[in-house]
Amino acid sequence: MPYSVLDVEQLLLAKLQEAEGIGVRTIREYQGELEQDLNSIVAQWPALFPAYVESSFDETQRRTFENQTWDLFVGDLSYKPRESRRGGANNPGTYAMLSWLHANLRKVVLASGLMPVRITGQEALAYSDMHGISLYVVRLAIGQHYND
Repeated sequence: MPYSVLDVEQLLLAKLQEAEGIGVRTIREYQGELEQDLNSIVAQWPALFPAYVESSFDETQRRTFENQTWDLFVGDLSYKPRESRRGGANNPGTYAMLSWLHANLRKVVLASGLMPVRITGQEALAYSDMHGISLYVVRLAIGQHYND
């Protein structure tokens, strides 16, 4: 039986909970936070928000390969210059969060039947020392095979 998007999201969130050890405060599914007022968003940071993007399928006569694509929003806040990216006494910084993801999520099998997590890209969405924010998105791919 294939894993649904909701199943994979729950497995991904469970793995990401380990990031609390480096000071990540909020880890939950994306709920449109980037569409809200900036002040209400950053009050939750440092944060990790995974969001399902799409699936691609490759089918044979008896098996299907599904590749799920996820965006993982990585955000931090500090009103001291560069600390939102580099970290400080009260926050890990997005650079440390990105490093943690590469060390602890890349090539990890979240459950039997799933392929290892692949990080296929990352980019800065916003950063500003004046506003004290740093926001990146990491693109993940999680595949699975199943019988039709």
